[in-house]
Amino acid sequence: MSCWAYPDLDFIRWPIFLLASKIPIAVDIAKKRNGKHRELKNILAEDNCMSCAVRECYASIKKLLNTLVTGNSDLMLITTVFTIIDTHIEKDTLLTELNLSVLPDLHGHFVKLTEYVLQNKDKDKIQIVNVLLKILEMVTKDILKEEVSTC
Repeated sequence: MSCWAYPDLDFIRWPIFLLASKIPIAVDIAKKRNGKHRELKNILAEDNCMSCAVRECYASIKKLLNTLVTGNSDLMLITTVFTIIDTHIEKDTLLTELNLSVLPDLHGHFVKLTEYVLQNKDKDKIQIVNVLLKILEMVTKDILKEEVSTC
């Protein structure tokens, strides 16, 4: 049974207790099966909760980054990165064209970022900026690689 409709997301959110353990598992699967597109798609297709968790996590990351990043040029870069990723999702080339082996490290940085944001301490502003820069660097240099020139 679904939990609630979230107006900013175009799908039904599920209770967190059903999805919480799915993201680390999905990240690990993506890392271990990098280049084995069909196998990973089958795993995600068989586990509806994992598929929902991945979609919700991605949508939440988009919302978080678009909320935290305020500079026009920075927002344009973030928008471009998400446009490239969304295009790969639409073309079903995300798993074959992007380097997902760095997802565990990227996941760790998003966990740190979330902790800083939830604590909401003024002294952590520099840490938040540093984590955001590291995330952007990983995405543009490691995951998107050759597509970074379009950013």
